[in-house]
Amino acid sequence: MAAAGSITAAILISRILGVFRESLRAALLGAGFYADSYVIGFRIPNLLRDLFAEGALSAAFVPTFSDSLVNRSREDAYRLGNLVLTLVFLITGALVALGICFSSELVGAIAPGFAREPAKAAFAARLTLIMMPFLTLVALAAVLMGMLNAQRHFFVPALAPALFNLASIAVALGLYFTTKDPRTAALGWSAGVLLGGLAQLFCQVPSLWRLGYRPRVALQGALSDPGLRRMAHLMLPAVLGLGAVQINIFVNSIYASQLGDGPVSWLDYAFRLYYLPIGLFGVALGTVTQSTVSEDAARGDLSGLRRNLSHSLRLVFFLTLPAMAGLLALSRPVVDLLYQHGRFTPDDAQATALVLCCYVLGLPAIAMEKVIEPTFYALNSPRVPLIGSLLAVGTNFAFNAIFWDKLGAPGIALGAALGAYLNTGFQFALIRSRLGGFEGEDLIRAFGKILVAAMLVGLLAYWSAELTGWLWPEGQGSRLLRMAARALVPVALAVAVYLPYCERVGIAETAEVRDALSRLGARIKRLGGRGARAGEG
Repeated sequence: MAAAGSITAAILISRILGVFRESLRAALLGAGFYADSYVIGFRIPNLLRDLFAEGALSAAFVPTFSDSLVNRSREDAYRLGNLVLTLVFLITGALVALGICFSSELVGAIAPGFAREPAKAAFAARLTLIMMPFLTLVALAAVLMGMLNAQRHFFVPALAPALFNLASIAVALGLYFTTKDPRTAALGWSAGVLLGGLAQLFCQVPSLWRLGYRPRVALQGALSDPGLRRMAHLMLPAVLGLGAVQINIFVNSIYASQLGDGPVSWLDYAFRLYYLPIGLFGVALGTVTQSTVSEDAARGDLSGLRRNLSHSLRLVFFLTLPAMAGLLALSRPVVDLLYQHGRFTPDDAQATALVLCCYVLGLPAIAMEKVIEPTFYALNSPRVPLIGSLLAVGTNFAFNAIFWDKLGAPGIALGAALGAYLNTGFQFALIRSRLGGFEGEDLIRAFGKILVAAMLVGLLAYWSAELTGWLWPEGQGSRLLRMAARALVPVALAVAVYLPYCERVGIAETAEVRDALSRLGARIKRLGGRGARAGEG
């Protein structure tokens, strides 16, 4: 939990910056022609990144690199790292070149509805062309991230995306104060994506340098290297096995683009909020679980693997169930606070809040998936996540095909949530069978207690938001402060009640989370003390 707490602290910084970045985007672009075009233009390199770089590549690279560290030598592991970096640069470079050449065709494939408005399709293709090199930058960053995570250095790679957000925010602020033209804003922001990718890549180099790593171009012996052969064996099914969320986004884009101006953006804005707790908790726990179970699997320690996986799942319940309840209760106040500014209208806010509620129903399943999937890759069983992913994609596609024109954007989000549960349920059943069970009664008991606590938190958040709105009617005082009060006061009350309640009913994870928060506070205090002393000097 200490490592997960460190990652969560770094991701929290990045996510807060990311929320601010998205707020600026909503104010500048709103939800319509330019916002939809930007979403699709960024989605194409971003989907490739999630599928091939941060998804399949990380799933295959971390256990292979860990195995080299444990069973061979650090020098062999670093040689493998250089081989992978060189190949990633060459392969993603070719993909980027193809994406630039066929940007119009890619937009037509992912957003066929744009064909009804040729200017929108052309503008989305232009933004795609600008942002395609982001794929190579972030793929190289993912390899460096995997090398650091495998050596139990979690904080810097988790913090790296914050620099991407900082670069994007700097560009956005410049655009906010210099132009009111959404077309110029979309073009400028697209260039800012590349600046952020460079920052995310190079900020990790100093940490690896201190660990003795020296980057070099390396291809000699690549075809016969056992580490690369193992990675190839894992990556081929992992592209689909880890890509359920990304493939569902692709499917959702196809249907949303046919609903006119707005739904593509509503889904994207809602997805950003929905993925906030997944990034904070699911990804943090999944990153630590990946490194831990990879070492357990390399040693053949199934008992340790079973114990670590059970522990991670209980923490997933403890962190994501109240997050789901809170977002369901506060969807509109949160969307109002973060997005309803500038070109983003109240109608856009209402539509985005409804989509968010549908997405959030799948939150626990996605977070569990982030923890369970790395175990199968550590055990050299990549076909299980592949089959689970196909179940999720097939369910989402079938649901959308039937209901997309009847339910609109909320129905598209609901299909993704349903697919996530089928995927996670399938993987959970198989990993339980593979490991001979793992503390099933404790998991069920913990889930029941936490679910009750989460429901109480959700009710408290909803009632306190309504009360705040009644006590502070619209039109009185600062609009921004009123929106902040309706969204943040209920969150503060819910957090203040949740931990003491869980402690009282005997949920063991409460003490662990309290300790992590105390360590985080102490770290922040130490950093503040160093800053103060530096200022005095």
